[in-house]
Amino acid sequence: MLTDLALRNLKPRATLYKVADRNGMYAAVLPTGSISFRYDYRINGRRETLIIGRYGFGGISLAAAREKLLDAKQLVRDGISPALQKRREKARDPETKTFSDHATQWLYGATMADSTRSMRKSVLDRDNGSTLKATTVLAMFHWLGVKPSYSRPRVSDDNAFVESLFKTAKYRPEFPAHGFANLEAARAWGHASKRLDSGNFLGLIGVYWL
Repeated sequence: MLTDLALRNLKPRATLYKVADRNGMYAAVLPTGSISFRYDYRINGRRETLIIGRYGFGGISLAAAREKLLDAKQLVRDGISPALQKRREKARDPETKTFSDHATQWLYGATMADSTRSMRKSVLDRDNGSTLKATTVLAMFHWLGVKPSYSRPRVSDDNAFVESLFKTAKYRPEFPAHGFANLEAARAWGHASKRLDSGNFLGLIGVYWL
């Protein structure tokens, strides 16, 4: 069975290799050193592989991967392909994401203790009623009479460098007065503005275009 210490000590080899965890999940170690959690299963008479997520910074924790594995196993029992379901969700337009989608993404992406994650998951499962599951964030804003903001919200861990990038962008004459229509428009504007054409800025504007 895997542990965080064992995962950190895994070294890349010339070819991909697997290290088993439990309940059918395993860690796949690529020659590049990247580690991903995977699950092999059979559905409708064929073998499929679900890539649950990448381990490490910017990815998911071992505990979160095990939680996702349980969800995947339930989908298989229901006759649904977890890999296909994941591809469909990934292809969805950001504006069509519901409160439920955003809450789930936060739950598995945030760093927290296993006990805290389990507690918050139970709250999420309990409160994730039909309204939250069926209503997009933008539609809920309109229903509540809240005007969407095109500025990045101020948070407790604001960074001076990040703030300077956004201020530089907002004060450029060609910055659209009514924000961006979608993520692609925000990225295109960032690329067109040569002085802002950097990985840092484009990443940030991609996250906060709404």
